[in-house]
Amino acid sequence: MFTRPEWADNEHMKRYLQHPIAQIGMVRIFDLRGTPEVLTEDTIFQQGQSEPFPLQHRFDTVACTNSGSTWCFGSNEYPIDINGIQQNAGRALRVRGNVHWNAPPRNNAELVFAEDDDQKQISIHGQALSEGQFDLRFALVDRPTNVRNKLFLWNRSGSNFTLDGLRLTVVHSQDRTIDSTAGSAH
Repeated sequence: MFTRPEWADNEHMKRYLQHPIAQIGMVRIFDLRGTPEVLTEDTIFQQGQSEPFPLQHRFDTVACTNSGSTWCFGSNEYPIDINGIQQNAGRALRVRGNVHWNAPPRNNAELVFAEDDDQKQISIHGQALSEGQFDLRFALVDRPTNVRNKLFLWNRSGSNFTLDGLRLTVVHSQDRTIDSTAGSAH
């Protein structure tokens, strides 16, 4: 558990920061035991197989010369915005896919998971998107009913890209639950 954001970039700390559990305000919490055994994984979206998109979303796509299973994006700063992902303690949102950049993003592109209430953003966790396949997880925490989960892509690279194989799943894990009122993991 730590509050200083610069620790996320510390080379000595990175090996301990592979399994985020939650972020409450500036406090980030990580599981040092590794990934618990996965019991089930429910697909909430699979690109090319789940049309129309079942969640509230905004995609700033441009015309692709490829098939409909590949989405093409310009250099927009926020080309993807997905709302309405359910909150549940002891679960994680798993986001998989392939991204291909016209020019290297140079650490200026992140897939970001945020929680917003009626007045402000209460937590945010981003993970870099480089060239190729990605498989990212974000903790889903029980919050008051007025909190909304949002997944978005923050593209500060100024580069166009394509996205295919996007799959969103909710992972149910066996051996941990998250108590958001206490801010601790069991």
